[in-house]
Order: sequence, then structure tokens, then C-alpha cells
Amino acid sequence: MEETPSIQPIGGEARVRVLLEDFTPYDRCLHWRIHDAYFAARGLSAWTQGEIPHLSTGNFALAQQHADLLCGVLDGLAADGGLPERVDVLEIGSGSGDSAANFLVAMEAPERAHHAARVRYVLSDYSKRSVEEALARPSLECHVARGRLLPALFDVRTPDVVRSLDGEALELRPFAVIASYVCCVTPSKSFRREHGTVALTELWVKTEADLFEEHMASTPERTLARLLRDPLKQNLLRDLVVRHDWRPVDPEAALPTHAGAIARLLDGMDAATFEWPYAFLDCLAALARRLHPEGFVLVNDYGAARRAELGGFKDRQFQNYGNTVNHPVNFAVFDAFAPDAGLELTRTQSPLRSIHVAAFTRSPAALARLKPVFERTHVGREDGEDVVDFSSAAKLYLDNREWSRAIRLLTRCTRLDPLNGEIWLRLAEANIELGEHATAEEHARAGMAADRDQRQDWEFLLGRITCLLERRQEAISWYRASLRRDDHPVTHTNLAVLYEEVGDLPKALRSLRRALALAPSYTRASERLEHLKGVWWKRLEAQADEAHD
Repeated sequence: MEETPSIQPIGGEARVRVLLEDFTPYDRCLHWRIHDAYFAARGLSAWTQGEIPHLSTGNFALAQQHADLLCGVLDGLAADGGLPERVDVLEIGSGSGDSAANFLVAMEAPERAHHAARVRYVLSDYSKRSVEEALARPSLECHVARGRLLPALFDVRTPDVVRSLDGEALELRPFAVIASYVCCVTPSKSFRREHGTVALTELWVKTEADLFEEHMASTPERTLARLLRDPLKQNLLRDLVVRHDWRPVDPEAALPTHAGAIARLLDGMDAATFEWPYAFLDCLAALARRLHPEGFVLVNDYGAARRAELGGFKDRQFQNYGNTVNHPVNFAVFDAFAPDAGLELTRTQSPLRSIHVAAFTRSPAALARLKPVFERTHVGREDGEDVVDFSSAAKLYLDNREWSRAIRLLTRCTRLDPLNGEIWLRLAEANIELGEHATAEEHARAGMAADRDQRQDWEFLLGRITCLLERRQEAISWYRASLRRDDHPVTHTNLAVLYEEVGDLPKALRSLRRALALAPSYTRASERLEHLKGVWWKRLEAQADEAHD
């Protein structure tokens, strides 16, 4: 941190390149501090504003698969007379809260209702703000009131304790633990095996920042502190200058409790590049010790299924969503780790899947009960992935203005994920583009009913649709309702057009003035205002002519 800043032209401007952190092992570098600060400051909006994708693990179809897995195991225990009185389901890294909301709705279905009363869902995250904001959602608030959902704080890096929001330790012995896209966002060591040797090297990173010349007086420490005070700054991580270095490492010294599993993972392999998510693996072992003897830990994540995909040298290009660090998970790591942790494992094996799933238990007997159910619910079914695939393909068709094809795929999505307001919204909008306005209204109303948290601006959408159906007074009512949600210049301008069409020019004028007050450079509002002046002048002329006559 004592390196002298260097001044050089960067991007055509004089800037200062400041060393923020000298070479440090990847898992301990400052990226993770920014990552933590981002989640602490961003809260639920990290997901609701689209910065972090969550459809793959937050859709209703996947929640049904998880609920069917739980109920299938409980049915087996009930047949043997060993059904527990209470079944705690602990979700770690709860994120948006969609998984919890969908799971609890799925448990209310008639085929699962016989177990619903004994299930309590423990929604936990390491960001207190995320948990508190999730609890305020109507889709979760109702379950808290009924005692079906318990909020909690849990950090993968300190897995021996689950705490209440007040900081009190909670005595939990969960029957099921769900970790969706948690492994990929926890600190991980990045290793390479050199060709023709068993020696390993570890990724170290050096981090610098380019600052404008006026910041030269700032010390590196102050610069870093300033970055951490503003972890929501757009592209903060991407704009850092990062240099990589691979340095020799002894797994026995760096990760003594994992060295045997790493050797097992690489047995028989030549050159290899891989992430070892030791923080998540240690958490997995700690959670398993706390499990009910017949319980399971369910892990969903993105990455790869085959050990062979570790082969060769690869550049480490970690993904950033918002200002978070994400790395793909090779599920062969779990195969290598499970024996040392005393865990039994079953998992999906197909390399073509976008969501890989693994289930861990504490004993061969528990695995024998779990595995056939898992094969049925998570190997033989891909409903959750279908939602993602159909939705992604539909977006491509929407971008290409192929409305009919997009509508077919989005319709399939609504059958699999009927509580997803965004999908209903896109379906209605595609029907508008196709000119099917009555059908668009049906979809908009269905989406409005399904969207338990009213995240989408259904009022604006229904204003558009009823305007197109020439139900102007109804459209005015919808747009005014939309303004109570969001005082937006487009809505005011649309209202002005309707007020003009029904002959209320004073209200049209007020709406356009408000639109321009909100967005002075909004061209459409300016043009409509000039048009309105002409219409008003013609009206005054007509009134003057009538008075003269």
C-alpha cells in the first residue's frame, strides 16, 4: 500500500493509477469486501431492479420440485412411523425471497397439504437489510403472521450459528436446508495443476484504480475507504484494474482439512484449473452435523457436472452482477469432498443442464430413502429449467419482433410459473404489439391477480390497453392510479392525450406541464404541448365566432 501513484494518460485524460491492494490470494482480495458491502447496502433491490438474475432458482416450478422432494421423503417416514412433529426448512442466502414465497404456496396444494401444517420455513441471509425488506413483501408477510415463516441471519463463513434479527442464537435442527446459488458467491480459492506435475499454483490478484488527477492527493487507504462507502456505484468492480499471478501453493498448508479431497478431485488428471469453494464446503459440513438424521441439504447452482471440464489451463474470468463476485461451480467438487465430510451424495449428472442440483444426507439409510424421490423430482423433471429456457428464448423473439413465437413460449412459462408477474407483463405487451388488445387485457388482469407483491405497474399497462380499446375514461382512471405508484412523465403525457380526446384541455395542459417539470427535455411532451396550444387556440377562435354570431 506504499506504492507511489503514477500519472499517465488513460482514455485520453490525465488520471492517476493508484495501488489499492498488492498481490493477495483471490479468496482474500478486496473484491470480496466490495461484494459484502454491496449486498449490505443494496438489499432486496439487488434482485428486484434486475442487477442480479434470480429466475433460475426463484421460479414456482422449481419450488414445486423442492416441495415434492420434501413431501416424498416425509411420506416415506410417515409410512415407517417416524414422521417428525415439526419440519424446519432452512434456506440460506434467501436473496429476493421468491423461493420462500413460492415454496410456501406450493406446500398449500392439495397433494402436499397433509404436510404443510408441520413445515416451518426459516428464511435467512447474511444481509439483514435483505431479510427485513423481504419480510415486508405481502407474499411473505402473511406467512410470518401465521407462524409459518421465521426470519433469521446466517453467514456461510460462520456456519455454527443461526441468529434471529435481534442477534439471538436460534436453536434449530433443520430437516431440510436449501442453498440456491450460494456456493457460487462465497469465497473460493482458484488453483491450477501444471502440466506433467502434481504441484499446484494458486491465483493471486493485484488491484489498482484509475482516478482523475484531482484525486492525486488521496492516499490509497482513503481511496479504498471511499470505494467501500459507495459500493453501489455502477461498474465499480469492472472498472478496477486487476492483474493476475499464479504462485506455488501447498494444499496441506493452505487448506489442511481439504487437501485429501483436492487430491481425490485431481486423481489421474494432468493439467487442470479449478475453484475450490472451501467456505461453502465447510458450511455444508457444519449444516449436515445439525441436520435431522433423515434430513438433507439441497444445493442448486450454475456451472458444470463433469470433472473432465476442469482439464487444461483456463483464464479466470469471474462474473459480476451488480458489484458482486460470482464463479461457476463444478459439482465434481462435491463428489470429492463428501467422503471426507462423512456425507452421502446424489446429484444430477447431465452436462446439458443449466441448473445443477445435489442432495446430501448423513447416512446411507437416509440416502436410500432420499435417492428415489430425488431421481423423480430433480433428475426426471426439469420444470424449473424450462421456465428459464422458455423465458430466455421468448426474449430473443421479442427482441426480433417475432410476436407470435414469443407469445407461445411465454404462455408455456405462465403454466409453469403462474405467479411470475414479469412473465405475464411481457405476454400482455407481446399481444399489444400483435394487435390482440382484448387478449392483452386478459393477460394483464391475470398477471395483476398473480403478482402478490404488485411489483409490476399493471395500472400503466391497463391504461395502455384500455386506451387502445377506446375506453378512454377507464384508461384515464388506470393512468391516474399508475401515477400514485410512479410520478412519471410518460404517464402524464399519455394522460394529456386522453384528456384532449375527451375535451378536457385544462387537465391536458396541467398533465403536460407536470411531465415537463419532471423531464424538461422530454421531446414528446414538448411536441404535445405545442399541439395542445394549437388545439386550444382553434377552440378559442370557434368560441369567439359563436359569440359574434
